Amino acid sequence: MANGNITQLSDMQIPENWGAYLAEKSTQNNAFFTSGVVQSVPQIASLLGAGKTANMPLFKPLADDDPQVPDDTTDLLVNKITTDLAQARKLGFDQAWSATDLSAELSGADPLSAIGDQVSDYWSHVYEKLLLQTLAGVFSSTRKVSTN
Repeated sequence: MANGNITQLSDMQIPENWGAYLAEKSTQNNAFFTSGVVQSVPQIASLLGAGKTANMPLFKPLADDDPQVPDDTTDLLVNKITTDLAQARKLGFDQAWSATDLSAELSGADPLSAIGDQVSDYWSHVYEKLLLQTLAGVFSSTRKVSTN
């Protein structure tokens, strides 16, 4: 088959909102998102940008100093709060499905329509597995996180 006769991505009109629609629909069908356990945080999403990691600024916990005892001769010492960056690994996944015209003709059904009906459920399931695996890793960790 000559490459000149193959439909290329550049030959297609790609709907700009299809990805956003798919992401919205797959979260609408997801029990974690619909229950409120997982929510979209636009402030974090705006920090993601390009690359495989995201640096997210955060306030560090207040110092674990003993409280001051006030008296009439000494001013209270003023403490400060500091910031840090938390680094998160971004996850990215792709998946592809296909069907031939012949498969639709011979089966009497439209495989691409069936694929379209199931894509958001597929991604919802992927999100659930990913979240459960992430939580299992977090809860199995025995390392104490430093607050200093």
